[in-house]
Amino acid sequence: MRSSVSYMLSQGSGEPIMSHPDYEQNAHHHGALLVLVRGIGPAKPRSLQKVFERIQRVNTVRIADSAGNPRDIWVRYIRDHPVENNDWGDFQTHRRLLGLITVGKFDTQTELNELCRIHESLKVKYTSTLYDSRCLLFGPNSVDQTILSEDDTRSTGSDSGSNKENTEENISATNGKISSGSPMTSKKLQEIFNPPPNFKSRAFFYPENDLCANLEAAMSEFIGALFWVLESKRLERSREKIDKVALLLAPFEKRDFVGLDLESRNNRKRCMGRVTKNLADLTLQAGLVAESLTLFHAASETLRAISDSLWLGAANEGLCAASAILLYPQMRQPQPLQRNASLQEAGSPQRRVASKSTSKKATGIVQSNVEADSGVVKSTCSSLSSSSSESSTSSLTSSLSPGVTTGSSSSVSSIVAPPGSMEDSPVAPFPPNILSPEDITTRYRDAIINYSKYRHAGIIETEAALKAARICIEQGQNLDVSMFLQNVLYINLNMSEQERVQRFETLSGLYEKIGYHRKAAFCQRLAAWRHVAASNANPDFGASYRLMLDSFPGHKMSLDPLEMLTQNSGWKCLQVDLLQQLVVAAKKMDNAAVAVRHLTYMIQTMWPHLSPTDQNDVATHLQNLAAQCEGAPVPLVLDSGRVLPPANLTDLPFCCHLQVRELPAPLKPHKIATNK
Repeated sequence: MRSSVSYMLSQGSGEPIMSHPDYEQNAHHHGALLVLVRGIGPAKPRSLQKVFERIQRVNTVRIADSAGNPRDIWVRYIRDHPVENNDWGDFQTHRRLLGLITVGKFDTQTELNELCRIHESLKVKYTSTLYDSRCLLFGPNSVDQTILSEDDTRSTGSDSGSNKENTEENISATNGKISSGSPMTSKKLQEIFNPPPNFKSRAFFYPENDLCANLEAAMSEFIGALFWVLESKRLERSREKIDKVALLLAPFEKRDFVGLDLESRNNRKRCMGRVTKNLADLTLQAGLVAESLTLFHAASETLRAISDSLWLGAANEGLCAASAILLYPQMRQPQPLQRNASLQEAGSPQRRVASKSTSKKATGIVQSNVEADSGVVKSTCSSLSSSSSESSTSSLTSSLSPGVTTGSSSSVSSIVAPPGSMEDSPVAPFPPNILSPEDITTRYRDAIINYSKYRHAGIIETEAALKAARICIEQGQNLDVSMFLQNVLYINLNMSEQERVQRFETLSGLYEKIGYHRKAAFCQRLAAWRHVAASNANPDFGASYRLMLDSFPGHKMSLDPLEMLTQNSGWKCLQVDLLQQLVVAAKKMDNAAVAVRHLTYMIQTMWPHLSPTDQNDVATHLQNLAAQCEGAPVPLVLDSGRVLPPANLTDLPFCCHLQVRELPAPLKPHKIATNK
């Protein structure tokens, strides 16, 4: 039964809602710091792509906290972040954008000033949640006389009197050190080009083709700076007094609590439960996974007692995320990068060693690499005792439910393996209050049910279902995966056509992982339809054609007609419908040769399964298209590189038996007698 408050909140009040779902999000991102990596400036050369890849490889840093215990701090890099998603930062802190990294290319001082202006404008855009930022600026490889003269003229023109004389002396000294056409270094770039006075961020200058030897160390130092700000906010939150905590709200709840008595017993519990859940989120991001479990349990019990369904769902989701981080650390592994010859220098062992040694000296960083997930459980448990001593003095932790085991009472010796863990895996020191794999699925299901009570939480519900599906894939529970993914299709969201396409493509990829090829093909067909839907202002028949062609394996089809005739499997009505839509898409793409190839393929492989009317239509259609583009028995290479094998019409009718039959009586010849 939905509570009165839940019913009130489900009606909404016109507040902004999250309109951009993040389909790539998984449970482990609850414990990561969100950093935006953005290319700025009009010119974005391809050579800067390897810089983005090197930044993304620095996704974890091991930092020694104030007590000397190591913590594994994880980072999630994204290329775009809607501002309205920041409004949900109190509800789930991993949605806050904490860091900003911009990468730009410049050749003159004017271009540098523009890059700095764009960077500062991005800082203003995300100023409500941004902790720190960095700007990577790539200048010319060499300085010609034109650039020097432009800078000289601009600098001397802006000065007067004694300042002008001093500037001229500095410029002449700079010109004496840097000759025209000389190779450029980072130090020389900073001597020639200066950021504008209103640029308050830390910038790193590199020549365009520089190896950027200190890039990894700079990113590790940046992550360390974000961690210390986050840690200070976590400690500040943990020391808040019980009677002083404010009521945290989701964006659409702000009008619903106006005029309500916040001093009532239920509302005080509501404030307490929500703040405890918020503290658990911060604790999880700060690398204290075991302690966050205790806080999530406490928040869940408090919120369940007052039927605060929305935040109870968030507490259950956070509890599942913290448990999954400990149970499935291998899910943190980043996707392998496609390396080429130009990236060999960037990944040399000497540079990695140099970056590690540099990062150790800065901000207490102990380790920085992408393989630290093997020690995440050990570092979490070792830091539990020190962090518990800090939080044990706080008012929030002291008010936890008595039935919940607190993190301060836990120690490494009392930690046991969770129930339901895999027998063939080594026994890991897990906290006693960690969820078992079966409980994770149950809690995710409860969280999704709670989210479904609020129409403004549709995107939160969608993302939770996808996170649960990815966890179930790791567990090998295919039926649970299918259940969560099927729930995504029933969620009605107000999205653009491109976002609908992305949703179906995500579902298709997850269905493929569990071997549900027919459902994956169905989602690909849905995505193809959305590309050319009537509501789509910019239909893309090329993308629709590629998606339908990719769905061939799920429909048990092959591009080779001989192989298709040999296997003779699948659902013929679906296969005929798919081929007909491929012909329509090829015609819309003005590719008559491809349309002829698919029609001949249909006649060769599907002729017995066509009705007489369809056979006549297909033959007539092929005749009309062949008049425009005559088919040839050669393979066709598409723009995507895929090859369509020849489809020769070899399945023609032929005589296999001949029998002379007597003509019917009306057709029999009669001898006509004539008189001679």
